[in-house]
Amino acid sequence: MEGAAASIEVTDSMALEDDVAETWGRMKREIAEKDAALAEMDAIIERQRTERAAEERIAELERRLASSSRD
Repeated sequence: MEGAAASIEVTDSMALEDDVAETWGRMKREIAEKDAALAEMDAIIERQRTERAAEERIAELERRLASSSRD
């Protein structure tokens, strides 16, 4: 009878290990997907900042040009 109980414990332990490994793998995939999404958002934000800086620079140059043409 002890052998059967030990076998059930081993089976339960193996099932638990499988569940933990599956959960761990799923969590790692979810984290990787979120990291990729954050990296993409960071790239978009940086591109928007660069575009905004360029637009501000253009506006500044246009103001200077307009100001110098009045002189």
